[in-house]
Amino acid sequence: MADQQAVLAPITQMFDGMSKRDAALIKKPVLAGGTMVLMRDGKPTQMTFEDFATRVGKPGTTKIEERIHDPLVRIDHDLAVVWAPFEFLVDGKVDHCGTDLFNLVHTDGKWIIASVADTGRKDCARR
Repeated sequence: MADQQAVLAPITQMFDGMSKRDAALIKKPVLAGGTMVLMRDGKPTQMTFEDFATRVGKPGTTKIEERIHDPLVRIDHDLAVVWAPFEFLVDGKVDHCGTDLFNLVHTDGKWIIASVADTGRKDCARR
């Protein structure tokens, strides 16, 4: 369980940076040059973590929050994956949902996010 918590920590840190709209905080737990692939309506949108951090790190008037639940964590030595359903909230209401897939690597004594892929849908069941 401690290993799983260590793997989930950088994800929590990234989400915290997103909710604070802090680009530096978003980039802290990620591998430089890493990428994100966001699936929307069957089409992939690819961007670097740097581009994502710049986009989300802009000051905004809406409150944003991403939450994952029931994460499936798999670890083998210095490699881990996290597969987890998520909800993305804007001003406390679910804007979209789907599944997050995180690839993480263990380097310099800590876990960092190497890549992210997700699905984003609007047909979210109300929780």
